[in-house]
Amino acid sequence: MNKQTILLLGICLQLLTFLPVNGQPESDPTVNDTTIVIPKPSQTLLSQRDVTGSAVSLDSADFNKGYVVSPWALILGKVAGLQITSNSGAPGTGFTIVNRGETSLFTNSAPLVVVDGMALGTIPPDINPNDIAGIRVLKSTSAVAIYGERAANGAVIITTKRGGDKLRVSYSGQFGLSVLPKKVPVFSGDEFRGLVDNFYSNYYYIPGVSLSAGEANTDWQKEIYRTATVQDHHVSVSGNGNTVPFRLSLGNTHQNGIVKTSLYDRTTAGLSVNPEFFDHQLSIDLNAHGIFSNNRVADPNAVKNAVTFDPTRPVKDGSPYGGYYTWQDPSAQLSSVYPSNPVALLNQKNDEIKRNRLIGNIKVDYRLHFLPDMHVVLNYGMDHTDNKDHTMTDATAAWTIQNYGAGEIRLNDETFKNQETDLYLNYRKSFGEGANTLDATAGYSSYRHTYTDHFSRTTADATYTIGTYDYSMKDNQHSKYVRVNYSHLNKYAFNVSVRQDGFSFYNDKNRNHLSILGAFRYHLKEEPFLKNSQTFSKLDFTAGFGTTGAHWPIPGFVNYTVDPDIKHARVSSSEVGFDFALTQSRIQGSVEFYSKISDDLYLKMITPTGGSFGNYVMTNGGKIRNSGIELTLSAPIISNNEWQWQINANASFNNNKINDLNSEVSVYEATGALLGSYDGLSYTNSDPYMRVQTVGYPTNSFYVLRQVYDSKGQPVEGVFLDANGNETNGGNLDNRYHYKHVAPNVMMGLSSSLRHHEWDLSFSGRLQLGNYVYNNVDEESAYLNIYSAPGFFRNISRSVNDSHFDNPYAYSDYYVQNAGFFRMDYISLGRTFDHVSGSQFNLHVAANVQNAFVISGYKGQDPELAGGVDNYMYACPDVFVVGEGELLGFWGVIPPECILLETRCIKRMYDARMEWLKPFRLPSVLSFFTRGVAPGCGISDLQSESVFYRR
Repeated sequence: MNKQTILLLGICLQLLTFLPVNGQPESDPTVNDTTIVIPKPSQTLLSQRDVTGSAVSLDSADFNKGYVVSPWALILGKVAGLQITSNSGAPGTGFTIVNRGETSLFTNSAPLVVVDGMALGTIPPDINPNDIAGIRVLKSTSAVAIYGERAANGAVIITTKRGGDKLRVSYSGQFGLSVLPKKVPVFSGDEFRGLVDNFYSNYYYIPGVSLSAGEANTDWQKEIYRTATVQDHHVSVSGNGNTVPFRLSLGNTHQNGIVKTSLYDRTTAGLSVNPEFFDHQLSIDLNAHGIFSNNRVADPNAVKNAVTFDPTRPVKDGSPYGGYYTWQDPSAQLSSVYPSNPVALLNQKNDEIKRNRLIGNIKVDYRLHFLPDMHVVLNYGMDHTDNKDHTMTDATAAWTIQNYGAGEIRLNDETFKNQETDLYLNYRKSFGEGANTLDATAGYSSYRHTYTDHFSRTTADATYTIGTYDYSMKDNQHSKYVRVNYSHLNKYAFNVSVRQDGFSFYNDKNRNHLSILGAFRYHLKEEPFLKNSQTFSKLDFTAGFGTTGAHWPIPGFVNYTVDPDIKHARVSSSEVGFDFALTQSRIQGSVEFYSKISDDLYLKMITPTGGSFGNYVMTNGGKIRNSGIELTLSAPIISNNEWQWQINANASFNNNKINDLNSEVSVYEATGALLGSYDGLSYTNSDPYMRVQTVGYPTNSFYVLRQVYDSKGQPVEGVFLDANGNETNGGNLDNRYHYKHVAPNVMMGLSSSLRHHEWDLSFSGRLQLGNYVYNNVDEESAYLNIYSAPGFFRNISRSVNDSHFDNPYAYSDYYVQNAGFFRMDYISLGRTFDHVSGSQFNLHVAANVQNAFVISGYKGQDPELAGGVDNYMYACPDVFVVGEGELLGFWGVIPPECILLETRCIKRMYDARMEWLKPFRLPSVLSFFTRGVAPGCGISDLQSESVFYRR
């Protein structure tokens, strides 16, 4: 789910349990399909009390509510220091993740994502959120000890749901509408004709060019946007078949985008089997996930052109270009400088991305009979992804005719294959009458990554090849590691880890790198002076340090060469903090101070001589420091038979600064020609170095001219201050200065859950301060920008009425705007009805609003933008989800023949279900997922259970 507003009214998830005849639940009834499986001591994660690195664990009760499509949306605003930003409002879009500040100038700063023990990289798979039981975030570099250098920015560990002792069938569903929250304010056709008369016909006359406004009144944004439908369905079956816990799930998500033609359709399947043998001596965990998605991508130029296309022109005029109005010069010729009709961009172009991904792993844990404290563990996983991005453009599309003559077919087929093997020994022993505990692990792991890419581009009739290439790469990792954890008197815990990671990406001399990490936890509460304290229920002091390597994903086919002597980046980190609980654990929290220095960073720098891939080379050459403080608080404000109220809050304060850059780069920095973005190009059309990386400043600082304002606070057009504070006209680029930056200094999260008898109310919101955005939409909105050579008109934003600029000034700091905000991510109000209509089931009805409101002084559409540049982004929609109807939920006892799905019992259950549903008018699409009690099938001891269904 992206940043959306969702109004949800419906019934919540229904659960069904089958038990043996005359049987009763053998396990704790609170353990259900959403219970997190806590790793055993023999697994790579330590128990909560022994963990010495910074970590946050969240389960389904902590997750964000409502229409959630991505795992990232589940924990949005829940983890201090973890910034999660949606890349756009397009369906199926990804997220930009930053953990404890930007740590790279070329690659991303995202943590490693691990699903059920399989490390997948920094981009999470589209795992269905309904299949996720818990998410654990390791924020410090201590994650390197477990997952290697790829976890230098931390790790996000996703645990999916498992089977239990009871057979359980569950269904959840959501339906809704998605709408555009607001348009970019532009001039109407009539208003635009007035602008043409005032600023073009009267005094902006171009000799030799005769152009007049049209007669239409076209709202181009209205033409491309729509009210779209969204829905989500998920079914799972879990239980314990002949002592083998299992879970099987199937889900489908369908999102139509608010921009016409855009959509995202995803089908997911999950399987988990977790048997144990030989009196728990041998345990096997088998997990598999299939994600099959189809994403039709709307041309991003359609969004921009819907804002800027001449509103006095019609959508269609019978032209030979599919009938769509098309700009032509006086001799009826096309030109690549003319903007394309935004409706034509949507209807004449079909860009579909089909992605099939299979993730699976098997883990075998064997406890030695002759040495019960020793475990031998083998974990093998694979991740296979096929991406097929096929774009077909109609042969009559004007933008292809002007270049190639007859439409276009673009094929881009990518294959990613990852394999991981981890073999280790784990020894855990308590001695000295339990006063000492030793937990030691030694192992070897390997990781293999292969990537292939085939690209071709031809005309629509395939008679002319525009371009083609094939590219492939491999990267292998081999690691050896030792981890030792020791605790003494239940008071002191020590951790030391040594790991060597080797990557084939580097030459033989630089292939391997040694990482050393240590941590200490001191349980102060166990000291005599605090043991009987009524104030502190818990007080732990924690400290950690580490010097590790770092290996981040390298982009594929791009325009640079790689320095043959490139080596591992390095990360040095330290942290100290306290974990505490006050007044009988009514207030719990933590405070942590951290410092992280990233050195020898990958840097894409400009070379004077160039090379086979242009004027860029990737080498080591930068150092960044992030330091800050993180706070977390959790408090049950009220807890009694009448009221339950829980509040959770977190805050982080981060200081980011570049401490060093390659000496060769500093030459280019002096002229402002340092890299400003990922590919060395600007996100705007005006300046390739609008954002720069400079020693002594935060990453992605803006590099602009100081605007002069009059006595009324109005910007003075074309007047700027030089380095000495003197006013100058025209804007000499030598007078640019560093002004503000993209990343926030302060982030906060606040959530609340209140319950009173059958009523419940919850919300979650986020605050960001210190982040700025370059408003490129406003920058391009100047009065004289309505005309562009060789002869066409373009619309502009009404924000020009604030600046009153006749000409655009791309370098003015006027367009670098404060984008601090508070966003209410969701508000949910619900009520539970017991024994509805006298039946043996309960009903929960909830209304949910997502992206309820945003408080910000930013002038654009949305202050929360990945990259810090507002450049006609796909707007994030409001989504209203409404549902009604009832589903059944109960505990029951069913004979073996029903469990085996014998025909006669299914028939009886179906008939009983239909009889029960008559009073409730359930839609047929929902009745398929409802289950009833079958008379004559031996069902007894019927108990009611709360139902939660979302439609």
